[in-house]
Amino acid sequence: MTIFTDALYRNIEIHQAPRRIVSLVPSITEALFTFGVGDAVVGVTRFCVEPRDGVAAKQKVGGTKTLDVSSVRQLEPDLVIANVEENRPEDVRQLIAAGLNVMVTFPRTVAAGIQMMRQIAEMTDSVATARPIIEEADAALAMRARRMSPAARCAYFARSGGTPG
Repeated sequence: MTIFTDALYRNIEIHQAPRRIVSLVPSITEALFTFGVGDAVVGVTRFCVEPRDGVAAKQKVGGTKTLDVSSVRQLEPDLVIANVEENRPEDVRQLIAAGLNVMVTFPRTVAAGIQMMRQIAEMTDSVATARPIIEEADAALAMRARRMSPAARCAYFARSGGTPG
């Protein structure tokens, strides 16, 4: 068993890779397919449109803000992935109260987004497939950080004796 902490500071226990996932977040739905676990996805929102062929046959459980909680429950997921901004708190609370394993996400920085993807890869046992994607994102973020480092200097030139032009 592995324990993860979600954005609500709740412990999420994963005993084995989920076989039935409901994703309530379009970007995470796409990541799940990219990580090779699309077959485990059984439900998505109507806004989860990529990859087009992958999500076409998945059950739609409403919108991100108009979730059909009973549809999610009927799918009997091992894992539901939600987001603080994407999904209504009352819907998430109902899913949790129903005893579903709900991972609530809320990355507020690029680094936190990359860490969230790393966590989802671990939860879904897709680390090997996800690793190159996550490493590329880490490298791009590190490169940007080097370019934006405090060591960078700038100069401001103004004409003397006159008004700024």
